[in-house]
Parts: sequence; structure tokens; C-alpha cells
Amino acid sequence: MKSNSIDSKKLIVSGLVQGVGFRYCTAKVAKHFNIKGSVQNLPEGSVKIIAQGQPSKLNQFIIKIRKSPTPFGKVNNLKVKTIQISKLNSFQIKS
Repeated sequence: MKSNSIDSKKLIVSGLVQGVGFRYCTAKVAKHFNIKGSVQNLPEGSVKIIAQGQPSKLNQFIIKIRKSPTPFGKVNNLKVKTIQISKLNSFQIKS
């Protein structure tokens, strides 16, 4: 596998993930692992993350999210799906 290959994932995170700084901390973790994409709260209380990056960095990012990037949050469930999207240039916190 080429080191410059890029994977894209959609994560749906549920648990205590809204109102606890989850999006802000997710953005910090994404920056640390050079992950591009977005994070946003969903109406039913979960959080959607679009994450794009090198496979090894993406895996490390997902591990951090699974443990909750904020000490005030608690991840009860994490669904990860591989998606096909065009190349992203930044990581955004969406409202």
C-alpha cells in the first residue's frame, strides 16, 4: 500500500457526546493526526464525523474517538463506514 493513500470514513458516535466539548476536542484530535473532514451534532443526540486521511492515522484517530476525545463525554456506540468522497482540505466543526 502506498503511504500517500487516503481513506475516508463516516463515523456515527452515540452516548454522552453533545454539550460536553466533543466536537471541539474531536477537531483537536483530527489536527493532531492530520485528519480532514468535519464533525457535527445530529438532531437525535449523536455526532457525525467525516474523517479523511492516511489509513494508519485514520485508525489512530478512530481509536481516540472511541475512547471519547473529551473526559466529560462517554461513547456508547461507534459506527464506522467507509465512504467515497473527494479530497478534503480542512477539518470543520459544523453546527
